[in-house]
Amino acid sequence: MTYTENQKKIASNTNFIYIPQAIGDEIFQTSWADLIKSKIETFVERKEALDSLTQHSLKLPIGKIPINEKSFLDISLESYSAFEHSWNIDSHIPSDIPIKIVLKYSIPLTSDYNIPPSFSRKKDRDSRNIELDSLLKYTVVKLPVSQFLSFIESNEYTTFKNLIADV
Repeated sequence: MTYTENQKKIASNTNFIYIPQAIGDEIFQTSWADLIKSKIETFVERKEALDSLTQHSLKLPIGKIPINEKSFLDISLESYSAFEHSWNIDSHIPSDIPIKIVLKYSIPLTSDYNIPPSFSRKKDRDSRNIELDSLLKYTVVKLPVSQFLSFIESNEYTTFKNLIADV
């Protein structure tokens, strides 16, 4: 695979979530990086105690941050799956800390939503819109924890916040 094809593949597999500025201010602080680092030590200890088959499915919840009365941001540390680990090795992507941080935005499925008929035609057995249910259930962003920590330590979030404040 060429570099350009690889970049297109990476871009096409990227999810984006929008989080309120107050939550961004919280999770991109250096104190948050210190918390993550302490959790990494616990995670690595637990992972090393597991057999090779279950090491790739370990998940360590960090916490849930309420966004409003109906939704929250669920944050956890997870092992790379066997596929992700192999892909990183084949792609020569360095992973100094072989863990990813997962940000999962969730809203309950209990509310009724007004959906345009053109949104999706995929329905399940109960005539519920499959894509909308999936979208409302979660939007997940998975980041290598080493890059997440370097982003916090570089103070790029403050630079980003100042740039969008000027717009």
